[in-house]
Amino acid sequence: MRSAPLTLARALVGTVVTSSLLSLPTFGQAPQPRGSWLWVTTAEQGWDSNVLYVADSAAARDFIRRINSTVQITKVRSRGSLTFVGTGAVLFYDTAKVLNTLSFNLQASGTYKLGARTNLLAATSFGRQLVGEVSGTVSNPLLSRALQTTLTFTGGLEHRLTPFVTGIIGTSYSRVRFDRIGFIQGNVVTGAGSLKKRFRTRGAVALLADVSQGAALGVALQTQTLAAAWQPQFQFVRSMLFDFRGGVTRSATGSAAAVYAPTGSVTLADTVGKGLLTIGATRSVAQGFGFGILLVTTAEAASYTFQARRGNFVTLSATNQESKATGSQLGPTGRLFSRGFSGNVRRVFRNGVTIGGGTSYRFRDDVVRATGYSVQLQAGFALGSR
Repeated sequence: MRSAPLTLARALVGTVVTSSLLSLPTFGQAPQPRGSWLWVTTAEQGWDSNVLYVADSAAARDFIRRINSTVQITKVRSRGSLTFVGTGAVLFYDTAKVLNTLSFNLQASGTYKLGARTNLLAATSFGRQLVGEVSGTVSNPLLSRALQTTLTFTGGLEHRLTPFVTGIIGTSYSRVRFDRIGFIQGNVVTGAGSLKKRFRTRGAVALLADVSQGAALGVALQTQTLAAAWQPQFQFVRSMLFDFRGGVTRSATGSAAAVYAPTGSVTLADTVGKGLLTIGATRSVAQGFGFGILLVTTAEAASYTFQARRGNFVTLSATNQESKATGSQLGPTGRLFSRGFSGNVRRVFRNGVTIGGGTSYRFRDDVVRATGYSVQLQAGFALGSR
């Protein structure tokens, strides 16, 4: 009964990250099927309290309809794997029709085995979306509606030094552009490395390093992170998975004096009743696109997924995020704040068909306030082959 939740738990642990380094995946864990594809379409009806992001939001309330479709195709061979994910969404506003938008995101990633102990990773993505949506993260301010175009490249190399010691190096590049004045564009280049030691019965430990160089309006934005990770294996509670990462991040903007701040993350996953409970928290320093400054972000998240009956799954989740920057123009409170709750029910049939629905609540508070509610209906199909 515990094998399926534990498999999901092992996939979730480590997804709460403190920097681009910590988000580098573990290589050499390709899925077992030789190929698969997944299609999901979601129809959503929502309401937003402030679609225009103005101080007097009484006249800026609107109903929003969204149709979103995602296709994922995966191919696995003896020496590597390739995955493509394409997402497209159409937004329709009842009153503010000027905000009607077509957004998309294209991603491609692959792994390739260079040798018996060495693996290569490469990934890229390109997308366009309407920024500042109430359902979004706190990495962008609610200044005004604008189209954001993002381009990213990532590469990494893993080498197994011994049966229990693995080293990883990686680099990434991100570029963000906006179509409106008032949003500051920028780019970031990151280099990262880690050294992980795995024990036979006591889990694993690792040393992590991350260096990031960004630019906005000609001003350099720099961060350097040094951290350690601990993934213990508890003998008395074998079902529990724990991941702790802690360190120090040095950040500097232009010629200003550098600032040192503690950063890290903690994630805990365990089977509770018939489901999987996952809770996590993170604190990070990264470039806030739109403002052109460095933001210190703290976030907490929790989710619980359980099987009500055979083939029926229920997921409940909650998130809380807050970003701050000393001396910046983050509105009257000096912060970006986001909170959300959601619930989802889905039915999975033996032939791969999935149907479901859910509801969500989101709240944003930074330059202005915005609240949103939505109801979703979802249908999808998954197919795998060996």
